[in-house]
Amino acid sequence: MLIIGVSLICTSLFALNNPVYAQIENIDPLTIERENGKKFKIDPDFLGVVGDDPSEVQINLDAKDTKVKIERGEDIEVSFDTPFGDPKSAKVVLLDGSVAEINRPPGIEFIGDEEVFFDERLPSDAREFEATVSDDIQKGIYKLVVQINFDENNVFFVTKAKVI
Repeated sequence: MLIIGVSLICTSLFALNNPVYAQIENIDPLTIERENGKKFKIDPDFLGVVGDDPSEVQINLDAKDTKVKIERGEDIEVSFDTPFGDPKSAKVVLLDGSVAEINRPPGIEFIGDEEVFFDERLPSDAREFEATVSDDIQKGIYKLVVQINFDENNVFFVTKAKVI
């Protein structure tokens, strides 16, 4: 009984002192709003730490796979909340491939063809930004990846997207 109690206390202290360990559950879904007003909630899928130990990647096994439908040339609004403070930058990618965990920053790698249609620094108080889907992208099924970067964390939201 004493050993179990000590183990739980140590695990709890580790979770409080480790920015990655316990926080993916505390990240709210982000919202993508299309020009027609349709909104999609996307759960965070991966949380990676920036720094000396890039192997610290947490995977959200409870993330729901929302299917997003977007049009070529359409402006989408991405809004989010964060437990990490002010964001530094964001990136939005349509990926024809897969996402893999790696042992170097940012902790996640895109494998396949990617069409980046937003990759910019954000104002420190930003909680939303607008991105325009490329006119050149082929119609089809992709993974939509939204990466939001903070001082010590990168949050990746991944879901299926149909480009029409």
